[in-house]
Amino acid sequence: MRLLRWHTLERPGELARLEQTMGSTARKLAALAQAQEAGKVDATLPPAELLAVIVSLAQAVDDPAPAALAVRRETVATTVRRLVTP
Repeated sequence: MRLLRWHTLERPGELARLEQTMGSTARKLAALAQAQEAGKVDATLPPAELLAVIVSLAQAVDDPAPAALAVRRETVATTVRRLVTP
């Protein structure tokens, strides 16, 4: 995760233009849109914004102490569940 952040700082936007990254993102956005249309995921946020928020939450982990890692993981998981629950 740290290397990804560093790469993004050095070469903004480059990762987003890579074919593999674009394909992966397109699949995630399509899955979110389908889930929203089916009523399985809250549709308040558009798929791209929802994905951006979820990725940001996942990247917010700042290397907590090992004892706190489980709590942080559960906090992120609970937050995402609340975001997506219709």
